[in-house]
Amino acid sequence: MAQLGQSLKDRNLASALDVYLVVQRRTLPADQVESLFHFQRQLVQLFHFSTLEKAALDRPERFSKQILQLDQRRDGVLRHISERILVGDDHAEALAGLVDAIGKSRAMVQHSYLTNSTNKLKDWREALKVLEEWSAAEKPWDWKKSTSEAGVTNEAGTSGTTPTRKHASAGDVAKESGSSANIPTWRNAILERELGSWLVKLMSKLVYSHTYLVRSLLDTMPKQFGIKSTVEMHLVLLNYYAMFGRDGYRDTLSIVSSMDSKGIFWKQETAVYDYLLYSLSHMSGNEAHAGKIIDQMLANDLVPREETMKAAILCAARSGDLEACSRYISRMHEEWNLDIGERMKAILLYACAKRGDFDSAVEILGQLSVAGTLVRSKAESRIKKRSVGDNPSLTSTSTTNAQLEEILSNPDIINNTNVLLALINQTHNKRGNKKQMTQDFIKEEVSKVLELFTVITKNPQQVDTQLYTIMMQYLSTLPSPLPGMTYLYKEMQETKSAKPNHVTYKIMLEACAEQMDMDYGKQLWDDMDTSKVIKDCYVRASFVKGWGKIGYLKQAEWIAREGFLIQQGLDKDRRQHRLAFALKNRKRRDQGLPELQEPPRLPRRQRLNDMISLNVVHELMRANRAHNKPDRVYEIYQEIEHGNWGRRMRPNQFTLSIVLQACGSGTATSKLVDQGIDLVERYLESQHRQLQQFKGEDDDDQDDDSNRTKAVTDAEETISGKTSLASLSDVNYQLYFTMLGRHHRQRKMVTVWDEMMQVIERPPSHGTTNMVMEALENVQWGATPIKRIQRQLRERWPQVDWDGAGKKKRVPGSGLVEELVDEDRSVGAGGRFWR
Repeated sequence: MAQLGQSLKDRNLASALDVYLVVQRRTLPADQVESLFHFQRQLVQLFHFSTLEKAALDRPERFSKQILQLDQRRDGVLRHISERILVGDDHAEALAGLVDAIGKSRAMVQHSYLTNSTNKLKDWREALKVLEEWSAAEKPWDWKKSTSEAGVTNEAGTSGTTPTRKHASAGDVAKESGSSANIPTWRNAILERELGSWLVKLMSKLVYSHTYLVRSLLDTMPKQFGIKSTVEMHLVLLNYYAMFGRDGYRDTLSIVSSMDSKGIFWKQETAVYDYLLYSLSHMSGNEAHAGKIIDQMLANDLVPREETMKAAILCAARSGDLEACSRYISRMHEEWNLDIGERMKAILLYACAKRGDFDSAVEILGQLSVAGTLVRSKAESRIKKRSVGDNPSLTSTSTTNAQLEEILSNPDIINNTNVLLALINQTHNKRGNKKQMTQDFIKEEVSKVLELFTVITKNPQQVDTQLYTIMMQYLSTLPSPLPGMTYLYKEMQETKSAKPNHVTYKIMLEACAEQMDMDYGKQLWDDMDTSKVIKDCYVRASFVKGWGKIGYLKQAEWIAREGFLIQQGLDKDRRQHRLAFALKNRKRRDQGLPELQEPPRLPRRQRLNDMISLNVVHELMRANRAHNKPDRVYEIYQEIEHGNWGRRMRPNQFTLSIVLQACGSGTATSKLVDQGIDLVERYLESQHRQLQQFKGEDDDDQDDDSNRTKAVTDAEETISGKTSLASLSDVNYQLYFTMLGRHHRQRKMVTVWDEMMQVIERPPSHGTTNMVMEALENVQWGATPIKRIQRQLRERWPQVDWDGAGKKKRVPGSGLVEELVDEDRSVGAGGRFWR
């Protein structure tokens, strides 16, 4: 038997067949029968692999006779399996056919990788088709019915070479497995496990391009192949959705809820908690929810493993919370006896980068360069000291340039990138948001960043696009950034491992827009065509902003319209991609898998990003507002409402703020002000309808998710962020009151104020309050309305100091309202730390 196993491992078909012919004539003891069955399945796979090898040659007709002989010998092995190994089973021939189908499916994938095929995804689909064809031919869903009609528990004997085997009845097996009455029951546990594990492998390879197929597999697989849905099958989807941030977290929760509804016991599976934590780690401010999930694991008698703590520490590192990282590290050592490995080190460096703690980053990297792992006592004390001490940005590193160069000699791009990011954030902390940069500051602090970047890029192995992009982003915050950015851009074009990507061009086009140098911006836009870089919505928004800055409004609108036309073609391709998995029988979808057709392949950036978004239209609206065209701003808002820029695009608070600024300008007419008032009322009505829909969805979800754990439920409620009343943001209320005050609509202001006080949950800012009071003072209505407003504020929010309200005059800002970012898109995070 050992010789047979070695021949199969070496893929020596002739030797394996000679040994097998000797073994099959012997009478084997009971403990070797299962081993023989295992080797027989490998031999069938080797037959198929040899057939594929000969068929792939330039002249397969020369080997047609040899291929025919291989098929005959394989049939002999399958006949031996059916007549001797599976003897006594009513469906022995069907099971032997399953052995043949699994062997052929595995051989196709194995041959694809050994021959370096360029169509591996197609080969995986073809491998699944082989199993589908066997399933359609043998109809495994009838097995339980025929077994139940027999009404007996089979106790099948074997030939003289195999021992007697007992088979449980279909009812007993269904009862033990917890399967429903319409799910077939297998009578061969070995082949059931092998088919299930191979299907999971197929799903894991197809999920990235065939997500719709894998979702349907979870529902149709039990009836199609006669097996149960398992936790491993759902882990394939959890692994896929855990990388998509906020939306991915909601998808992971829905998959967990689906397992609850199917009666799949997942609470003892550590990987489920790992993926929930990993999906949380893409958003900042979720340290508390990560702790709750870990507590839920401990309540279920599960000990967190290294992957679990990676995701938990990444949740804390995303917010730069070194104190939370220190607590997790202490628990790893003291409670679970886990060590800090290489990936954990990268996450800690990322936390230092987010916090702007360059000294700690250098020290952690230095310890790992010497010992290969962190010294527990020093690392924990260093992190604790930085967490509870003074602002780390006010300290200066004592590391010399020679020592720093030695530490950074290790060609680890991720770590060196985080060290550079830590120094950049430290300089930002010293500078402050509103502090003017002097020449002395640039010489002292900016030169440190440039010197560190020079040290890192001395080694060509440490250079990548991300490193240059971080440096470009930093240069874009300095006065006159384009010369330095252009120098780095030319360097990137000359390297092989640091070619400019869409993020690089977005940063450079943003700098061109700020400096109003659109001649160079047009050159960069043409370079993207030459380099075949996808012009997604982020790049297009920067380009539209640049043309709007210099007053080329027609050019800006043409660029935005071009993105909309490209998006229409892209949506059409995406619809074809989804419809490629049409079901064979639409009336009876539960009885068959989706038919695998060839979907159109899309570039990665086109699969993930849109070519037009609300940000692009916002830049177009701001350009028209800046050049005194408020009527056009209102028209664009109406176009968004009517779906002229895409049905999925709806106005939000930022869209409304741009229109209110335009309607409240000095050049706006009285008609435009009336239109702005009507626009706000329509917006609030639409928000109210959406909130009612959310409320209905929440009521429905409560019944489906009744079995969800408390930790997951708490996290979902916090993430969703759904409010109960429709209202505007404080900035939009300021802009609304400004518009009404400039055009002498004080009575409307009083009405809006009363409506605002009924719906807002947080106290309004002093700027909003001052604006209303100043407008009421100008009409000389007396002190009664102002006293009424002050009384309302004191009664509802007595903890706020309202004495200064109405005394300090505040000119409402007319600057741009920046976009809020829900998820952290900074460099250094994500799946690179996970695996």
